[in-house]
Amino acid sequence: MALHPKLPPKPPPGIWRLKKKRAERRRGRDLFLKILTAIGYLNTVIVISAAVLLAEAKPDAFHSMYRGLPLRTYWSPHHLQYLFGLCVFGFFLSLAGLFVNSQRLKRKSDGIRYHLVAVALLSLTGIIAYLVVH
Repeated sequence: MALHPKLPPKPPPGIWRLKKKRAERRRGRDLFLKILTAIGYLNTVIVISAAVLLAEAKPDAFHSMYRGLPLRTYWSPHHLQYLFGLCVFGFFLSLAGLFVNSQRLKRKSDGIRYHLVAVALLSLTGIIAYLVVH
């Protein structure tokens, strides 16, 4: 009789070997993450402002006529110019955020900020719509 139990066979080298866990050296939020957060908040303000400007720029609804208010049947060019400027600013801000995000993608836990892509596409749509109409 053996004094020790039978040991399981050794796994083949290569595939079955476990990777060593690396120590997390990041301490809190770094500069890139703070910049991306600030760009995200600023893009949110831009999108909300653009929605308000778009609502102000559109022609008046017909229920305004019943209240005795003058009826505007055209898009306000003044509001549309501000809206175009917001779209251009939001587009370039999103591109800058995507550049900062691409510099940060070093680890598996880092991901693409999809809200930057969404704001860039919305802004580009607004820019193209403005340029086609005017």
